Amino acid sequence: MRNYFLIALVVAVVGLGGCGAKTTINTTPLSDEQKKQVAEDDKRIADEESNGTAGKVPPKKAGKR
Repeated sequence: MRNYFLIALVVAVVGLGGCGAKTTINTTPLSDEQKKQVAEDDKRIADEESNGTAGKVPPKKAGKR
């Protein structure tokens, strides 16, 4: 019983303490060239994921009335 309490305490301390350095976030604004590159990358990825149908309007289906 005592071992379970000790193990739980160690797990809690390690979990709350974390492991690793603090993360720093880059908050500098993007330049116009970087924005253009990001937009091109997004468009290319969307096209790859949609098998070439990204941004295209699907044809209307003739439905029953």
